[in-house]
Amino acid sequence: MHKSKAALFLMELLIVLMFFSVASAVCLQLFFYAHKTNRESSDLSNANILFTNAAEDFYHDSAPEASENTAFFDSDLNLCDPSCAAFTVTSKITYNSDENRVYDNISVSLAGDGQILISKELIRYERLVKP
Repeated sequence: MHKSKAALFLMELLIVLMFFSVASAVCLQLFFYAHKTNRESSDLSNANILFTNAAEDFYHDSAPEASENTAFFDSDLNLCDPSCAAFTVTSKITYNSDENRVYDNISVSLAGDGQILISKELIRYERLVKP
């Protein structure tokens, strides 16, 4: 009696296909995780640049007015309309005349979902002007 080896070959083929399908599923998950991590890292880097620019404006402005300002930036960090914005920078300047301090609460958030990436309060001491 002659036995056919086709059944054994098909079984081996199914095992190999299962192995490759599991390996490809793991690789796809790693690819999507890396893409998500890259996007979050890029957003944080851009938010850091925008925050640094806003902080430098605050520290170098000789007489900032008490106000609340909002600026919108696209993904290339250029000023734009709120409809095409990727980032929102909010700056709220307040004074404390008793202590001669100026406060600026700066926050950078994603424009789409409003997730705050960076938020910090800056303090600047004003010099007393002698009469």
